[in-house]
Amino acid sequence: MLLTGCAAPASTVPESSEEQSRVSLRNDGAEAKLVLVELETSQARTAALREIADKYEADFPKTEIEIITLKNAQELEARLSAGGQTDLLELHSGWVPAYVEKGMLKDIKPYMEVWDEWYSLSAAAKQGARCMGEEHVYLLPASTSQDALYYRKDWFESYNDAHPESTLLVPRVWEEVEKAAAALSDQGAGLAVAGKDRLVDYMDSVVWSSVNVGRMADISAAYFSREFEGKSIFSLEQAQKGMSQFVSVFSQAVPAEALQWEEAEAAEAFQQGKTALLLAGEDVYPFLEENMEEGEWGVAVYPRGGAGLAVFSDDFAGWGVSAASASTETAVHFLCFLSNADNNTHLSKVTDTTPVHLTSYELDDFFLEGKRAVYTEMMKRSDWYQFASEPQRYEAYSGYRQEANDRLRDLLSGKTTQQDLLSWLGEYWDSAYAQEGKKW
Repeated sequence: MLLTGCAAPASTVPESSEEQSRVSLRNDGAEAKLVLVELETSQARTAALREIADKYEADFPKTEIEIITLKNAQELEARLSAGGQTDLLELHSGWVPAYVEKGMLKDIKPYMEVWDEWYSLSAAAKQGARCMGEEHVYLLPASTSQDALYYRKDWFESYNDAHPESTLLVPRVWEEVEKAAAALSDQGAGLAVAGKDRLVDYMDSVVWSSVNVGRMADISAAYFSREFEGKSIFSLEQAQKGMSQFVSVFSQAVPAEALQWEEAEAAEAFQQGKTALLLAGEDVYPFLEENMEEGEWGVAVYPRGGAGLAVFSDDFAGWGVSAASASTETAVHFLCFLSNADNNTHLSKVTDTTPVHLTSYELDDFFLEGKRAVYTEMMKRSDWYQFASEPQRYEAYSGYRQEANDRLRDLLSGKTTQQDLLSWLGEYWDSAYAQEGKKW
């Protein structure tokens, strides 16, 4: 993979008066030292980062880049608290709200407006970048991770051999998940999920897929209605239909014990032949690849919902610029170099993760093969696969997911009703808006 420079094009000053009033994305050639702090992933990833940094230093000899590898979030927080130089830092998506609230990250949206490769980012990457609202960019994703549907390929083939008159399709919509779970029930108990702590993610997705992103006030706060200011989506007819579908699928297709499983337990149940289907993230793939025979299983796209869409949360990691950096412009310039299509594609291949540029699939056939082909399809079909986020900037968000998971578990076990849950969700987020206002 060629690691390309960006000196000339990225340093070009826009010509229009409107663009000239914006920030300039360039390295001015002044002496600068940047410290990039990564979270430990692999020696291969660190070596690839060093290779990219060396290329940048060759283009800009007066810029020195030091790479520091830390083991976890605690070490990163300790470094920042102690005032250790940090110009660029790696964060996971769930950490961003806290870092923003503490004023630790620079809002780099003005720079993104003049970065010519912003427009080749995938829908998932753009949503990740805007996770704090449409008008802000605090983190530029380096990779994304979406759930997919794993299935027992051998069971589907056996069923179809025995029933040539009624082909059982690998599910692409939620109704087909129910149908497949019922058809294969004599071999395994339906759909394995991480019910212990992710029921709210599944509920979000099925409801959002029915509501559609166009009815959301902002995709970074996807519980709020665009049409009814200050009100949640949960009183909308589409949300009620989505909740009905969630209840139908997760009560009929998901075994009761899965409501207490973590993702690793769900993957193990699927691997052991206890279920026909598994809804899980990319990180279970190596486990299945190591412990199942080729031909036993396959991976398919995430199921679409009532509006013909699959709308789901975006799990990602990426790079932010420290608010304390003494070389913000140079730091952002290097970030854009690190994140350009060539370099991001190279890093993604090294780490076997999903790249953030749509052009990556043209640069390397690696992303068109095996499991990667599924994620490529979801990335490229942004008309079908879209992304949204819970309203994480609200104080009301603290503790919400645990309570919502518990209430969803009660719903699926018959201890509460769908209408009671929708009423609670609506009142909870209507109240949050009334007390805290618009936070996106």
